[in-house]
Amino acid sequence: MRSTFLVLVLVGMFVTSGNAAVRAQSIVDAPTTVPGGAPIGHLQPRAQQFAPRSAAEQTEQEEMSNFDAQQQKQDLLLGMMKRSDTQARGMEQR
Repeated sequence: MRSTFLVLVLVGMFVTSGNAAVRAQSIVDAPTTVPGGAPIGHLQPRAQQFAPRSAAEQTEQEEMSNFDAQQQKQDLLLGMMKRSDTQARGMEQR
């Protein structure tokens, strides 16, 4: 019984240490630069190129303007509904 336990412990240690060695080897072989050619951790983030008068930008601006106009209409209607509800409550109290 004890010998079986000892064999299992030794096999487990062997498998675990072998796995760690494989992991360590893959880290060593990893590239040390990123696509920009800078060492890992040294490449500065860059925003996408922005073209102020491009067709995509104009389309986006139009969509945002349309959305804003819809929101203003909804806000106006909501304000009217609140006022009419408040006035109706005032009439009921009299």
